[in-house]
Amino acid sequence: MIVARKAKVLVVTPHSADLISLDSSLRPEHEVLTAASCREGMVKVLEERPDLILLAADLPKMSGLEMLGRLKETEATRETPVIILAGRHNAGQEEAGLKLGAADYLVKPYGEALLKSRVRFHLRLVRQARLIERVGQIDALTGLTNRLGFQERLDLEWGRARRERLTISLILMEVDDFQAYAAKYGLPQSEELLKALAAVIQAHLNRPADFAARLDRESFAVGLPSTNLEGAVKMARHIRRGLAGAAIPPVALAQADPAAVSQGVAAEAPAGKALAEELLAAAAEKLRAAKALGGGRTAF
Repeated sequence: MIVARKAKVLVVTPHSADLISLDSSLRPEHEVLTAASCREGMVKVLEERPDLILLAADLPKMSGLEMLGRLKETEATRETPVIILAGRHNAGQEEAGLKLGAADYLVKPYGEALLKSRVRFHLRLVRQARLIERVGQIDALTGLTNRLGFQERLDLEWGRARRERLTISLILMEVDDFQAYAAKYGLPQSEELLKALAAVIQAHLNRPADFAARLDRESFAVGLPSTNLEGAVKMARHIRRGLAGAAIPPVALAQADPAAVSQGVAAEAPAGKALAEELLAAAAEKLRAAKALGGGRTAF
């Protein structure tokens, strides 16, 4: 049975009594993280990536509103909802907080029921937003990530490879003579071909870090972090042979394989100001070379 991950709630307040009280109220339902200062809170936010932040207005050295401003100016934390916790009501403070992007404003003494209700409400909005984002990045036909999701993931993995001085590889592939295939067998069967290719790709992704996407009608991509060119070429050939063994009608009666793909493979170890687009361009160049040679092969 799959157990859903508890939402992470970060409580940032200098008051130990509030930390104890809030932890006691929220911990049975959520994973609670605590920090007693802005500096400690910012570290926890960047390291733990909480789903919701409860932020005291009266932090030492830097006010809660100043920390809120920092959170909203930082790309990685801009969308994280923040509830301001105030010791007493201050209309100017509340207005300023909401203008900065606070999701809510609670004034002590707030009852436990009200606190839990507000926390659940904002976490529900977070889950809904993430679901919409995931759906918007999924290709409906194959279930793979679409181009938008792929580009975001590639940029993320490219940045990680640069920081950790790793190699990242990319496989671009297209179904050969797909237009002729669709004309001969019709839309339903051509969609079955695309789904079969997606299934073959998925079956060969053995590591959590590996990712795949459908980029266009008959175009697919596979990203392989921490993989050199030799390993990526091996993976590409396995995928190509896997599709050849799938039970899909051939594009031409004389063609022995059910269907074929052309593949371009490239690998890079990001350095300096190099961009992920360079890896894409290199793989695309190899894909064009594979197609120019008649298709059904892997170029690298």
